[in-house]
Amino acid sequence: MRHKPFLLALASAAMLAAPQQAKTADDAPQASSETLLPRAIDAQYSGYLLGIKVLNASLDARLSGGEYESDALFETAGLVRWFKKAEIEAEVEGEMDRSYPRPKNYRHMNAAGSKDRTIEITFTGDDVISDVNPRFGSMGQPPATREERLEAVDALSAILQMALNANRHADRPCGYDARVFDGKQRYDLRMIYEGDYEAKLKGYKGPVTSCNVYYIPVSGFDPEDLPDEDMENTPLRVWFADTPSYGVSMPVRFELQLDFGKAVIEIRDLDIAMGDSLAGADALD
Repeated sequence: MRHKPFLLALASAAMLAAPQQAKTADDAPQASSETLLPRAIDAQYSGYLLGIKVLNASLDARLSGGEYESDALFETAGLVRWFKKAEIEAEVEGEMDRSYPRPKNYRHMNAAGSKDRTIEITFTGDDVISDVNPRFGSMGQPPATREERLEAVDALSAILQMALNANRHADRPCGYDARVFDGKQRYDLRMIYEGDYEAKLKGYKGPVTSCNVYYIPVSGFDPEDLPDEDMENTPLRVWFADTPSYGVSMPVRFELQLDFGKAVIEIRDLDIAMGDSLAGADALD
């Protein structure tokens, strides 16, 4: 079974999923004059495989003056780090269109020994251009088209986009599919409502919305990168904190059942600083 694409989505994009993402800025839920947005978000996560800690992750976001920036870090931890030191760093900056992030520049650095790679994505409005060093041997079969790139956002903007649109429409608790472009691969994260629960985690205790997330390849994939049928039908289960008073619903737990065991990522610390109100279709003041 090919787990690599889905696990990468778990580490660099499926933290990157939250309820109530809109399809486009025009389809986004209309914010009222009383809608509050957070000024800053600081989330710390730990990842476990078969109950053994294997990952530390952090996600930070800042919103001010109609602009936003976010960064994330994923690194191996525990005994795994003794054998395989790997880090993924990502950062993005862009503008806010209502509660919908519009990325401008995204940078992704993957440090894993001989497989170090840097990916920079520029969103010009007319196109989405990726600069990869070292270059990929292939941009996929077929590569992502201009139209497919333009309809997507980077992984970090997807987190923010979804989280800020959370808990706004009770008739669609898990929202629309997330459309992501990572510099080569264009994929969707399909969001299916699973249920509501009470969470008792180290970093969060309270109500959560549970969503099953399916990884849907669209373009930019080589044959060896495609998940097999079993993995396509295996959802990533994500819990989102039900905290509408904070104007954000952050993912607090990820669970993926593999053929050899269970992979889990859980929140260990979450801080949200409240900011300004969002006036109609205007951005933050």
